[in-house]
Amino acid sequence: MNARRCRRHVLCVAITAALIGAATTYGEKRSGEATPPWVGPLQRMNTALASKNVTAAEEAWHDAHRAALGSRQRWDGLIEVGEAYLRIGEVANERQAAQPTARRLYLTALLRARQQGSLDGVLRTAEAFAALGDREVVMQCLRVADQVAERARDPQAHARVEAFRGRYISLFTWS
Repeated sequence: MNARRCRRHVLCVAITAALIGAATTYGEKRSGEATPPWVGPLQRMNTALASKNVTAAEEAWHDAHRAALGSRQRWDGLIEVGEAYLRIGEVANERQAAQPTARRLYLTALLRARQQGSLDGVLRTAEAFAALGDREVVMQCLRVADQVAERARDPQAHARVEAFRGRYISLFTWS
């Protein structure tokens, strides 16, 4: 059981490192921008988690959290930091206790994405809530996505929302 948990953790760290390394999210081009300020602390956090040092991971996470909140024009850091907090909870065997913090970060990301008219941000936030199994908030995100798509100048915006809806509705048992 312990070896299985360790393999799962190593896989999560590898996936996270790959996602952090890919500076863009959902195809939004950020050419010429410096590395986001939360990336370094999240890398430190992942290193600490790999050695099961939860205290050092939490310290690095707090630095990433401050950086993501401080970048008021970005939603993506909030998603990454929320997912990182869930990984800390997993290693500390407190994933359920970590979920409220992740939810708050995801909600803030949703608000920022909506304000910016970022369909990518709204859909990425919906995906984060879907990973938590939060059907009601996923539905709210989809309503926001419909509104953002309505205002977008992208002729494919509605199709992207519908494609997302089709993928994620199948994950839940709808009443």
